[in-house]
Parts: sequence; C-alpha cells; structure tokens
Amino acid sequence: MGNGNSSAITINLDRNNLLYFSDETVSGTIDLNIRQGKLKADEIYIILMGEIGNTTMPVFSHSNSGFLARSSVKPKYHHIPFYSAKVIIVRPVRQKKLIFDKLWYETITKVTKYLTIYPRVNLLQYPQYLLPTTFEKQNITFRTIMRIQYQKDITFKATFNKLGYVPGEIIQFILEMENPRRVLIKRIDLSMVQTCEIGRAAYSLPISRTILPKIRNLKGQQIRQKFSIEIPLVPIPPSYQFRGGIRKIAVVNICYMFQFTVKVEERCICYDVHIPIILGTEPNPDLSQQPTSNSISISYSSDIEPTMFSADDPPPSYDSVVQNIR
Repeated sequence: MGNGNSSAITINLDRNNLLYFSDETVSGTIDLNIRQGKLKADEIYIILMGEIGNTTMPVFSHSNSGFLARSSVKPKYHHIPFYSAKVIIVRPVRQKKLIFDKLWYETITKVTKYLTIYPRVNLLQYPQYLLPTTFEKQNITFRTIMRIQYQKDITFKATFNKLGYVPGEIIQFILEMENPRRVLIKRIDLSMVQTCEIGRAAYSLPISRTILPKIRNLKGQQIRQKFSIEIPLVPIPPSYQFRGGIRKIAVVNICYMFQFTVKVEERCICYDVHIPIILGTEPNPDLSQQPTSNSISISYSSDIEPTMFSADDPPPSYDSVVQNIR
C-alpha cells in the first residue's frame, strides 16, 4: 500500500474505553490516507491477535578485570499468541496488484491498536463461593523479620458473608480473636492479593491494602469486630485458568486471596492468614443494597513489586467460563 511516508492508516474505535469482554464486538472505522502519489490499496485487513505475556528477570554475573564479580538483571518479555482472527475490509477486485514506479517501494503500512480483553466469569455458576464461610486458626505461630518463630495462644477466626466478588462490591466479615495471654495486638492489615502463573513464571501482587480500624494496640482477651470494606472499582482481570495456544502452549492461572497480616508486640512479629476467593465480572452488584455508610475504602496499588508464591486453591478454568472461543 505504499511506503511509510506516502500512506498512513488510522484505526478509530467506537469507544474510548479499550477494555472488552470475550463476547463483545469490537467496532470502528479505518482511515487510509494517501499523502502523495497514486497508490491503490489491493487489500486492507484487520487481525485480532490474542497474546499472553510475562516478563522474566534473569540475573547475569560477570567479573570486571579480576575484581569482585557483579550481577545485573536484564528483563526479557515473552509473548505467546493464543488466538488469531483475520477480517478483510477491502477485497481485491479482478486480482489487481499494487503497481509502483519502483519495486522497492512495495511495502505494507501497518498500525497496531492494543486492547484489553477479559473472559466473563459469572459468579452465579459457582454457588459454593456465595455462601457464608468461616476460617479459623488456633494457636497461631508468629514470625519475626529474621524468621524466628514464636507460638502464641491466639485464635484467629474470620466469617465472611461470601467469597465471590466483583470489583466495586463490599466485603462483609466478622473478625474474632481469642487472646487469653493478653498479647499486645498492634494492628491487622487486610490485603487483596493477585497470584499469577504464566508458563514457568509466577508472582504475587498485592492490588489493594488497608489497615483495619478499631484494632490498634489491643490486649483484650476477646476481640470481635464487624467490617465492611469496598473493593476498588478498577479494571481487574477475573479469576480463570487457561491452557492453549497457536504455535506454543500457554498455561495461565490467575487467582485471588484475602491476606490478613497480624502484627503483635514490639518485635515486629506477624502472622499471615490466606483466604482464597474468586473475583468475577458479573453479576454487577446492586449498589443500593450494599452497606455504604460505614464501609472502608481499600487503597488501590498497581505498581507494587511482585513476589513469588504458591497457590493452593485454583480458580475456575478458562474453558468453564468462556464457552465459545473462535
């Protein structure tokens, strides 16, 4: 369609929000601008390419003239195509070919538009996550920064109204603790953590975090508090599993958990409680029915450094929530 200086293509989508779901239609217009010369477009087409990507951080060691060895980190990005669909916008008429004054001008003008596409995860398909659930841990063992462990006679108990949510919903739970030795409980942090596996790469990323109010420097033998905390209404990929690909198999596992971090005494002793949850995309919460008067907003963090993890409770598979993939 001409060289890079003589023509240009612009893709204009029908909406500004470039987040789509698996059953939505991407629509818009394509503008081809011929800046100079007389060029004929033999064919204009769009390829929707689905890619799963991850960044690995290999460490390279090298020595410098016999001195101490140094190490450097060089990120490497891997992208695995798992879906491809081609739509021809302008078809050739009578097999016309591109004709140029000089053959070396025969190049293709390309433009790339990046979209974010999430699968739909309907929580109604997983009723077991919509029931009240209680997690209890007795005689929990705390650890210090130096990994020294101390066992405290403390019982941790959390009762949730459900474990399936969508962004913007309010988490409701009752936190109960038995503290017969009156150990000083400095504070309790609640984080929503995303765990992700792409191939052999794995990381854990806290996407939201808050400090529970009313639990600061307490020594009571029994603690019982009710909390309502709002999940950030931001684009977050749902829980899903996927295995597939075009030329290379891609294995993806994204899941979420609530993490309670209990900090006690003066030696930075803490204990983490992990509660697996499912994050879906629908049904949308009825905001008028949610308790908003005393709800706590969780701060959203999108740039926290990820850490390694091991997931114990896998989310629903990708194929179980996306039935028609073409």
